[in-house]
Amino acid sequence: MYRFVQALDPDAIFSLGRYAFCELATCGVTAVGEFHYIHRDPSGKPYADPNACADALIEAALEVGIRITLLRAFYERGGPGQLPEGAQLRFCDASLEEGMRLTEALVERWKHEDRVRIGVALHSVRALTARSIREIVPWARQLGLPIHMHVAEQPKEVALCLSEHGRRPVELLEEMGVLGPDFTAIHAIYLEPHEIQMLGRARSYVCICRSTERDLADGAPWVSELLKAGARVVVGVDGYAASDPFEEVRAIEWDERTRRLVRGAALDGMSMWQVLTTEGHASIGWSKVPQGDEVEINLNDPGIDVDPQRDPQWEGVLAWQVNCRAVRQVRVGGRLIVQDGKHCCYDNFRSAYQRTLQRVWESM
Repeated sequence: MYRFVQALDPDAIFSLGRYAFCELATCGVTAVGEFHYIHRDPSGKPYADPNACADALIEAALEVGIRITLLRAFYERGGPGQLPEGAQLRFCDASLEEGMRLTEALVERWKHEDRVRIGVALHSVRALTARSIREIVPWARQLGLPIHMHVAEQPKEVALCLSEHGRRPVELLEEMGVLGPDFTAIHAIYLEPHEIQMLGRARSYVCICRSTERDLADGAPWVSELLKAGARVVVGVDGYAASDPFEEVRAIEWDERTRRLVRGAALDGMSMWQVLTTEGHASIGWSKVPQGDEVEINLNDPGIDVDPQRDPQWEGVLAWQVNCRAVRQVRVGGRLIVQDGKHCCYDNFRSAYQRTLQRVWESM
């Protein structure tokens, strides 16, 4: 991954990001939260425009036609007592003040674009000191920015946090006042019962990325316990394994059934739609699904067998059957961007993606 990161420039980020967003749009995604932490050039120096990479991703999303919350990441070390090295230098600002200033510049630049939001990504307790987290969070809240963070994804992360702070990640975050309804913990797999209660009491979001967590053999979160405690669940993609939101949300329930040996373990069909719509939007700073954002499903798809005329619970049933193939049309703000299952600019985006990918591989 780091070798690939070192070969990227703003033009490549734009082209690759645009194709990724095109794939999401084709799967029915109208708004994405992009956890972004490539800020500098391969040597660790700022670009002439220090927000060039962030702007490239925002512009890529806008060209595709979807909404984006650019979650600008803060990252300052390789781990406790470890200076950043190699590709990690691209993730780091010269100081917290610089990172805050550049984030505020993004807010100012894009404030008049109704398809763009800016948020803050605290990379992890591994990549940030407690002192930095304490400074970033109140500043972000003063600006009204959503806050996301990788939390307890792997046992090593928990062990490092215990070694440095004498606290587990969620314990540390609660102690510092980070948890809250504007906070999203990404993954949140290795939790103790009392940490689940902490997230629930705070009404924090937990972003479950099952295709990625399965691909990386990270483990599985305790979703039913999180929901019972009051935490709110959303879905995301933290890798390249898949980009199907319908499969992501169903995977939560399937894996909970496997773990608990009962059906109806975490989510029913209607709850899945809530995760994919209102909860997903709220976690990235949209108070509601914007007007004019619509996804039309082909009910004649071979994988679907529902009849809205006869079955009053057809929407809940549909959640178990729909897949990306069945997405017929997608509109964002009333603008048609996907028609008959294909993005309106797919061919151009794909050819540019392939040329860019070839250039990147050749430079590695």
